[in-house]
Amino acid sequence: MKITTFLSSKHLVNVYLIEDEIEHKGVLVDPSAVDYKMISKIEGEMSLEGILITHSHTAHTDGLGTLFKIYKPKIYAYHKKIGGIEAQELRDGDVIKIGSMDIHVLHLPGHSIDSVCYKIDNVIFTGDTLESGSIGITESLVGKELLIDGIRRKLFSLDDNTLIFPGHGSPSKIRIEKMFNQDMLEAEATLFA
Repeated sequence: MKITTFLSSKHLVNVYLIEDEIEHKGVLVDPSAVDYKMISKIEGEMSLEGILITHSHTAHTDGLGTLFKIYKPKIYAYHKKIGGIEAQELRDGDVIKIGSMDIHVLHLPGHSIDSVCYKIDNVIFTGDTLESGSIGITESLVGKELLIDGIRRKLFSLDDNTLIFPGHGSPSKIRIEKMFNQDMLEAEATLFA
């Protein structure tokens, strides 16, 4: 598996292009924007088979319409439609098979009801659920507790060396987030207070 990161300057969102190096099939995670470099990379190296949406906020989906003018990949998301485009509806525990990649779906509501993470081997794409040093913004205390609980159960139970590729900011590892994630540390302190 080969991962190429593109930064959408419009929304400061990381867009990931994942290539199955065996069958040369690719998937995009959160196409916030589409540019010449991204198209050149796809055209030169792989067939674009799928688009993985971590959640339906427009900052993470703005490039979808442009991509559909060029390609017809399958869209994978929690909802049946994203930006008016039909999507394969996902649920927690689903596994998507693209080329030789098994993509595991983890539903982690809190930042949004439709937030999902995608795990491939020892890499997880977290969208706005878990970022380097923080968790996603929530609209309520209930949403925050739901998100913190989901991170503890579903993400912090992964191998410590699992790489995290978030929707915003720099990559991280599960071990680093367990040790230094300020939002999670504050939640732990409150739990034991």
